[in-house]
Amino acid sequence: MSKKESLQKVLNDFNSRHVLRIEILWTDGQKTGISNPQAIGIAMSALKNELEKQISEL
Repeated sequence: MSKKESLQKVLNDFNSRHVLRIEILWTDGQKTGISNPQAIGIAMSALKNELEKQISEL
């Protein structure tokens, strides 16, 4: 699978789901999470924009 196909698959999956929580794994192995809907919306919007940008560049 090409990089573009792989990124498109991630974007398709991204668009078909609803995020309730974002988990963060820090370099020291500790975990934390974000469950605030506004914070999740902002983070997911940024991720989607980056995915779309990378796909368009390939």
